Amino acid sequence: MNIQDKMLIYDPNYTGHHSEFINNILTYIEQYPLLNKKIFFAIHPRIIEMLNLKNRIIPNVEYIILPKKEKISILARYFYQLSEVKTIAKKKDIKHVLLLYLNSFFISLAFGQYDFLVYGIIFDPFNPNCEQYSFLKRLSKEFYYCIVSKRQMVKKLFVLNDKKSCEYLNRHFCTDKFHYLPDPIPYYEKEELPKEIVEIKHTRKIALHFGAMDGRKGTLLILDAIAMLPADVIQEISFFFVGKPNTETFGMLLKNKIDQLQSQISNIHIHYNPHFVSAGQMESYYELSDFVLMPYLSNNMSSGVLGHAAKHNKSVITGRGLLGEIVEEYGLGVSINTNVENLNSSIQNLTLNKTHTNGIKYVEEHSVDIFVEILLNCLK
Repeated sequence: MNIQDKMLIYDPNYTGHHSEFINNILTYIEQYPLLNKKIFFAIHPRIIEMLNLKNRIIPNVEYIILPKKEKISILARYFYQLSEVKTIAKKKDIKHVLLLYLNSFFISLAFGQYDFLVYGIIFDPFNPNCEQYSFLKRLSKEFYYCIVSKRQMVKKLFVLNDKKSCEYLNRHFCTDKFHYLPDPIPYYEKEELPKEIVEIKHTRKIALHFGAMDGRKGTLLILDAIAMLPADVIQEISFFFVGKPNTETFGMLLKNKIDQLQSQISNIHIHYNPHFVSAGQMESYYELSDFVLMPYLSNNMSSGVLGHAAKHNKSVITGRGLLGEIVEEYGLGVSINTNVENLNSSIQNLTLNKTHTNGIKYVEEHSVDIFVEILLNCLK
């Protein structure tokens, strides 16, 4: 096989988008087998268990399990990852490397030497028209984006779910390397949830906050908004917080705030599941919910949560910026200026009134097939 027909897909992470993207690509290849091409997946060891890869033997696909790393500084990690990619590419004679999380490679892409062509996905892209940056942060982003976009070995930079930022980046840095990439919406076979959870639906509406719990995602803001709800709304709604906190410290803070609310407010109901859940259980949580809370604090964050909510026709509450624009364009819920008062008001409105959301158009335009075909076309 010609080395030009090989690709390394590298991602040392396993949470959220990372495991979903790897599963999306594998599912597509299972359905449409590779011909005269070979894909190497360099992945975190947790992915093997999460995606049952020991039992997924796919022709022309090879898994490379990345070693567990000792705790090192962020800067050191960036160059360690570059070294890891270079070692694999050299050993396997690979000339095309797709970085599923290119954000962590900006520094090493700017200064490192590469013997292969680079493609990658950018999350939360730089766009001063959407996000406010400190002087130093904007200066550093201007520098790295400019240098990276000019390097010859960098071929395509995929901007996740953000057409406006993609257009801005190409215009601002006088290039055509930034490409729009729709955030894919996968389907999973539903798994049953425990009976006691399902029965909550019989007496209350359910507001779901799903994914890795994080301050940037407005998790604590939701709890502050809950604290302000009137008694007639409290008795009509149950809040589901489902997902593992990003850090142990944040997890303790979140648990303490939930315990405090439950001790102070009568008739309140909060279901807290601080663990990773299977894809099948995730489907059931979305199906069970009435609306989804995603008041993210960053204006240009994308999120797979929006796609799952749209797939199940559940209204969302989100902030302004990228997600808010998408929500308004496709009629997927409400976008607010993200603060406690607005979030509180929106929760009351969706709790006390009937809502109807149709996510068909959004789902069709964000299919897994479209997503994977764009990425695999890098080999053409």
